[in-house]
Amino acid sequence: MSHRLWPLCTLIAILSGCQANLAGTWFGPCVFSDATYGYTSQVTLDITNGAGSRLEGEVRVDMFDDRVLEGVVEGIRSDSYLELEGTLKQSDAVDRFPFRVEAEYADETMEGTCVLGVPRGIGGLTGALLLEG
Repeated sequence: MSHRLWPLCTLIAILSGCQANLAGTWFGPCVFSDATYGYTSQVTLDITNGAGSRLEGEVRVDMFDDRVLEGVVEGIRSDSYLELEGTLKQSDAVDRFPFRVEAEYADETMEGTCVLGVPRGIGGLTGALLLEG
């Protein structure tokens, strides 16, 4: 290896090892609110690929009205920030709900927002998210 490339290779190796592996199960509330009501749903995020900048996993949202929505999410992360997107559905329903997470992570927590879209509609619910891993 060229002596000129050694510092660059060392820096890349150090930086790639500095990102925490986010693989595992993350659990906590997403508190949705609108002008009149507040709704708390429980989110379980199971990240199966969390070692690099690309993230993949499964999510389950236990809604405030006893519905259970499940699906697959994928996204990216940079430093301590992540974005995940996917589509959720009830096991016995046709409707699909767009789902998005934007969060900062540190230690064993993810804090940010979750957005649950309305099937065949515009808008959705945005909530405050706090997951622990």
